[in-house]
Amino acid sequence: MIRSLLARLRPLPADPYDGLAGFYDRMMSHVDYRGWAAFVHEIIQGRALQAATVIDAGCGTGTLMSWLRGYGYEVYGFDRSLPMLEAAGGKGIGGTFQADLKDLPLAGSADVLLCLYDTIQYLPPDAVPRFMAQAYGAVRGGGMFVFDVVTERHVKEFWDGYSETDRGGSWRCSRKGWYDPERRIQHTEISLFSGNRRRSCKEHHRQFIYRLDALAAWAREAGWTAAECLHEFTFQPGSEDSGRVHFLLQREEP
Repeated sequence: MIRSLLARLRPLPADPYDGLAGFYDRMMSHVDYRGWAAFVHEIIQGRALQAATVIDAGCGTGTLMSWLRGYGYEVYGFDRSLPMLEAAGGKGIGGTFQADLKDLPLAGSADVLLCLYDTIQYLPPDAVPRFMAQAYGAVRGGGMFVFDVVTERHVKEFWDGYSETDRGGSWRCSRKGWYDPERRIQHTEISLFSGNRRRSCKEHHRQFIYRLDALAAWAREAGWTAAECLHEFTFQPGSEDSGRVHFLLQREEP
């Protein structure tokens, strides 16, 4: 089914991450994608899901996909940024396609839909309920939707007033972040320069720091059941005192 859906997709406009595609893996080198894939596998096994098809929403350069395939799943991934997907292809990671979180072309095609590394927090408040509903439609009966968010506590502790500069090859990357508590928006400004300054880009990213109870309410409105909120990478209950929480949403059997 998913292959026939992909054949009907059309290209999308440029994405904020387009300019960072060549430096993204270096910038994310601190992320334990192998451990994250193991946690997802543990979730699937612990709920006795007969997961064959896993779709990674906002897959970036595909690193998580590559680790998930090691568990025997048929894994696909999509991202709005075409250069990010091209970077995945350059690493030999296939099964990617261009799509937008706001308009999922995936009716009933996933056993497990993932949206990780706080990707959902790039959606503004009016888009999250729609995404929850579209995610519900993308998952088969009995399947699961897993997403994560960072909490306000985490943002205030680690990202408000954050700055760093990193270098890789001929590139230099500078990042700085600040938090707007009134609007609950985390801002991150990223500047990327080549060694000879002939190529550069500057991007301003905004993440919306949602309350966990609001996310749970949107999930219920979209039809999800058996919702769990987990602390960090454990199976303990998550809360606003957690740094990162994972939501596990299940769709009832037909």
